[in-house]
Amino acid sequence: MTTIFLRSVPGCAAGRTGRCAIHFARAFRFHPAMAASRVAGRRISKLSVLMLLTAALPGFAANYTFTGANAWLTAGNWTPGGPPGTNDVAIFDTSTPNSSGAQVNFKNPVNNGDRNEAVGAIDVPSTRTAAMVLGNGSTVSNGVLTVNGATVNSVANVIIENDSSQSLTIQDIGTGGSGTTMGLALGNATANIVSLNNNSGSITIRDIISSASGTTPLTFAGTGSGIITIGG
Repeated sequence: MTTIFLRSVPGCAAGRTGRCAIHFARAFRFHPAMAASRVAGRRISKLSVLMLLTAALPGFAANYTFTGANAWLTAGNWTPGGPPGTNDVAIFDTSTPNSSGAQVNFKNPVNNGDRNEAVGAIDVPSTRTAAMVLGNGSTVSNGVLTVNGATVNSVANVIIENDSSQSLTIQDIGTGGSGTTMGLALGNATANIVSLNNNSGSITIRDIISSASGTTPLTFAGTGSGIITIGG
């Protein structure tokens, strides 16, 4: 078995994927002559190391399914426990209560700077049977939802996808209505794909859309027969 030596990686934080990947690569040394692996005095297998890397490196995107009601930032509203990170995919399927959407309370701590919550992509699978609304859940704080792009259904650089026959609406206010705003910031430097597939569902974006320096505008894709509406 291979011996793997782990050391701490200073400065490795969410959003610094490249640097973290380099540091983690340098942190591992392989020694074929050794018969076992030890981390903090415990024997581990190669599978354990792979699981450790997957959890520790922010560059590894994961899927998070919303199973609660309304509050995006509540860890227990996601499976696995969330909320999703800056490169992860937020999934809203039949596990999401049909009577509610999801709201980001920008008054609370968020993951991408002041009043800015980031995620890789928003995905509504074909199994969803009710409309989905995503908005701001705060009554006092405006905010920005940043979509960085992720691989959804084997397609890279997707920021929003709706494969259901239902509507997906991303708007300033949540389902309750509060008068606050939520902008949508495009964070992918390649495509920022908005996709409809397989069904007659729709996507409506009623937010003010901004693009960070070096990113591209929206790209529309998919084979669905629905309509994508910007504004309205």
